Amino acid sequence: MVTISFNTEDLDEKVREKVEPLLTRIAADLSNYLKDEIPTGATGQLKQSVQILGFDSNPSRKVVAVRAKYADAVRLGRKPGSFPPLEPLKKWVSRVIGEAEYSSWSGEGWEVNSLDEATYIVGKSIEESGTDANPYLERSIKRLNQKYS
Repeated sequence: MVTISFNTEDLDEKVREKVEPLLTRIAADLSNYLKDEIPTGATGQLKQSVQILGFDSNPSRKVVAVRAKYADAVRLGRKPGSFPPLEPLKKWVSRVIGEAEYSSWSGEGWEVNSLDEATYIVGKSIEESGTDANPYLERSIKRLNQKYS
């Protein structure tokens, strides 16, 4: 999970009254930018996991969170060395690559005949090479900086 917190509890009351509406707008903008920048992937769950926590319940604290467990793995990438979790990878292969594409994979003496075989090939590639980072949070913060500076 990725979280960014804004907290005004320790500010003078008059300053807090001025700052809190701005932080509410910033939190909303950050949430929207994250939804724009996060890749849709196989299920769209990462994008759907973006939330502003404490938006109404505590006006002096805003938390923008990307709540999917794999948020950091997408943002930071994955180092080579271990096979990725099988079930999410299988969904990804099915939805993103698709049977029409992976069923045409073949080489000298081999061909792919099933989703399980395609998933294994993709998993082995990730195990050997890792995955690239997708710095969606950094791009979102850059957009915030451009808007508010």
